[in-house]
Amino acid sequence: RTKADVLHQLPPKRRELVVLDPSIIRSTRLNRHAKAMASTNLSSEQRKSAMLEYFHETGSVKIAALRQYVLDLIETGRKFLMYAHHSELLDALSNALSEKVS
Repeated sequence: RTKADVLHQLPPKRRELVVLDPSIIRSTRLNRHAKAMASTNLSSEQRKSAMLEYFHETGSVKIAALRQYVLDLIETGRKFLMYAHHSELLDALSNALSEKVS
């Protein structure tokens, strides 16, 4: 189903800030990308590239923590609707949900 098909059935959008377990999120790769982005020796094109790599990495390092969060939501029986930008994250959540039902 598409968003347009179900939007009229949904309550008003409510954004919620979720604090994830930082011990799961720590990443040396993320730190490396942050340092590269902060470097003063980069051209504007290199800085843009470093920023895009950093944003991609932020999605990757959250996968394990978000997977656990979604599985916890399911265990408690809470209804939720989740949107994500990173296809890697969407694939991981889809796999987690498939494992949960089987």
